[in-house]
Amino acid sequence: MQKDRALIKGLGLNLKHVVAGAEPAQVARWSQLYKQKKPILFYWYDPQYLNAQYDLVRVKLPARFKGCQDDEKQGGDPKRYACEYPSYGLDKLVSKKFATGGSPALKFVRAWKWTAADQNFVANLISGKKLKPEKAAEQWVRANPGKVNAWLK
Repeated sequence: MQKDRALIKGLGLNLKHVVAGAEPAQVARWSQLYKQKKPILFYWYDPQYLNAQYDLVRVKLPARFKGCQDDEKQGGDPKRYACEYPSYGLDKLVSKKFATGGSPALKFVRAWKWTAADQNFVANLISGKKLKPEKAAEQWVRANPGKVNAWLK
């Protein structure tokens, strides 16, 4: 789904929409402009490991409203697109066998919560700095003893 052009029109912005291509091309383009200290506005998501490497600021869009549209292929009044993108939650899933098996680890899994910043920190260590996942997890645990202790109570 895409609504960038309709969103620009619906908000009455004087912007030019440029398609950079797939994510690797998009990252190459915006990171180049960022390093050149040029202004750039782009659609992005969080959590994402690059968010821990770049000082990015989220632009708040108008709140979602009843009838807000997200796929500009649907057409219609551009004002129907002038709203925040939908939010997606992170689901924790366990097998039924694990959930009913009496493992004390289930209490930990239920208590465990990660913010986007937590995920970005670990993902950057793995994808950005090429640490093994176990080492990245160790670094995060050492840096966040309060959170970990709360999960273990």
